[in-house]
Amino acid sequence: MIRICFLCLFLLSIYSCKQKAQIPSNILGEDKMVEIITQLEITQAYFKIKSSAEDSLLFANNYQEQIFDTIFKQHHISHEVFNSSLMYYSSEPKKIEEIYSKVLVSLSEQQASFQ
Repeated sequence: MIRICFLCLFLLSIYSCKQKAQIPSNILGEDKMVEIITQLEITQAYFKIKSSAEDSLLFANNYQEQIFDTIFKQHHISHEVFNSSLMYYSSEPKKIEEIYSKVLVSLSEQQASFQ
């Protein structure tokens, strides 16, 4: 009976010490994703307002892509790296939820600083 208890305790300790799954090296970190998504959301909001005010949707879409390129260059990444990172985190519901929660907090803080 004691051996069984020790075996169960041993197995439980091994299971509890299991390391978290490592994020692949080509995937952006969560904090970097929050920064980039926050900037992209602000850019998209700006262009939604701009395109409805000036009725220049085509111009806004082309210019928006240029701004997105600038954001990616600022962070030294490509569209492909961002998209693969987004796909990776989207396959992990809890992680993508945490990322977007942080994005919402960041957007709210920025909005409060403008008021």
